[in-house]
Amino acid sequence: MFQLPGGIVSAAIGADWRSESFRYFSSFKSGLVSSRGEFDQIVRSAFGEIHIPIVGDENNFTSVRRLELSLAARFDDYSSFGSSLDPQIGVMWAPIDSLHIRGSYGTSYKAPKLADYVLSSNVAIAFTTADPNSPSGVSHQLQVTGSDVGGFSAQESESLSLGLEFKPQSIQGLQLGLNYYRIHYTDRIANPPSASVILRNLPSFGSLTIRDPSVEQVNQFIAIGQLGGRAFLAFNPNFTPDTNFDPSSIDVIIDLRRRNLSVAKTSGLDVSMQYEFEAVGGTAHFGIDGTYIIELEQKATSASAPLDTVSTIYNPPDWRFRGALGWQRHGWAANLFVNHSSAYDDNRRAAVESVDSYTTVDGRLAFNFSDRFRSGFLSGLTISANVQNLFDKDPPRIAIINLVSDMGFDPTNANPMGRFVSVEVMKSW
Repeated sequence: MFQLPGGIVSAAIGADWRSESFRYFSSFKSGLVSSRGEFDQIVRSAFGEIHIPIVGDENNFTSVRRLELSLAARFDDYSSFGSSLDPQIGVMWAPIDSLHIRGSYGTSYKAPKLADYVLSSNVAIAFTTADPNSPSGVSHQLQVTGSDVGGFSAQESESLSLGLEFKPQSIQGLQLGLNYYRIHYTDRIANPPSASVILRNLPSFGSLTIRDPSVEQVNQFIAIGQLGGRAFLAFNPNFTPDTNFDPSSIDVIIDLRRRNLSVAKTSGLDVSMQYEFEAVGGTAHFGIDGTYIIELEQKATSASAPLDTVSTIYNPPDWRFRGALGWQRHGWAANLFVNHSSAYDDNRRAAVESVDSYTTVDGRLAFNFSDRFRSGFLSGLTISANVQNLFDKDPPRIAIINLVSDMGFDPTNANPMGRFVSVEVMKSW
């Protein structure tokens, strides 16, 4: 745009128009159609950003080598959910050449995905299982899963980020990073926790339960489950089919459908370290990237008590990191990766149990022919061998409390697939 003492002021503007359509069809092997649907929406957007270098090479001074400001805004208009204007502001300050400190604040708006409206996963199941609020310790429950389509609204959020990047001049090849983030969601679309967690945290999720429901309420939720096209399932205490189901026998209804949770807050730290150096006639590098989650709170309604779900089953653990060690020389590249998730709590029962930490190792060996062939077919050709979960580590075991949904491991935090070896051939030109 124009020149300032700190540098060139630059800007970008743009517009976006897209038409989205989603069609789904679900059927059984018998040919019976269980559910189908079709959804459409149009999204119109306009956005702009301006970057202002206040202090740069021409006018820097002690403690301010660089100072930059960025201002941005985005306008979205959904044919299904209205419109929103969301701003963002960012600042970068370099007190010395090797240290950059940055911060940003912004808001966002997002309508539900069309796939959120799919009802094929709706199902209602009645069975007897543990209930800490029942005098007998168990209750006859009606659990309904799927999507609460009728209650969807747009998601909104506020985000704050503060971080730094340090490249010490005394140690060439070393780069350190630290970033703090905080995100406050309103009406975030997410799945509620498991039924056992809900029953143990009624101040937070009591609005998703109906204790001593009427026959009319039971039949209403059975009908909601049948929107997925699957028959209502009822089981006796020994998990044999209950062919004489009585709606009046239900002690509690638990609504587990995907929905807008009133509030979700999360904050944490991202840390990174990268170091590149010469070794054994080639270039070696070592790095580690990790995230520490300080909080991950959820509330079903604005009046509910918040529940911090970090480091609990089916939610992320507080610590996760991935380490990398690599070496390159004359087209050869060898890399080793270590992935680690910390231990966390299984809080589905009164006696909280610990779920073991999970560590896996991945590897890659590759050769890039471009190092030796500057032209011809072999130029741009890379062949690699990859292995995931090198030591064939099983996921940590968890207790099977709910025979309907528990699988003996936590799919949110572990992969049941063992060692996986692949060969990749890639050609670029």
